[in-house]
Amino acid sequence: MGAPCVEIVPGHKVTQLEARTIKEYYGNGGNQLQAAIAAGMADPVANAHKIFARPRVQSALNAALVAAGGTPDKIAATYVRNLDAEMPSDQLHAADSLSEIMG
Repeated sequence: MGAPCVEIVPGHKVTQLEARTIKEYYGNGGNQLQAAIAAGMADPVANAHKIFARPRVQSALNAALVAAGGTPDKIAATYVRNLDAEMPSDQLHAADSLSEIMG
């Protein structure tokens, strides 16, 4: 990671862009594209799914959910809403995440 890092959840460092994107993602109900646009990502249509596929971002997302009182049911509900997202990559991410959560 060449960009300066911030710790958004104890033990989970991400870049400043990743941190803004994660914050926007939770603020908008879990829409990756809208989070990328709001965070100021360059070419959000092409890059939104890439940032959320990064292991450190996935780890920080999950840790932030748990820190905020997220339970498997609450977390799954967020992903279920994204099954109807506009971007196929958001739908695929939601389906993959649900399969991991539900086992």
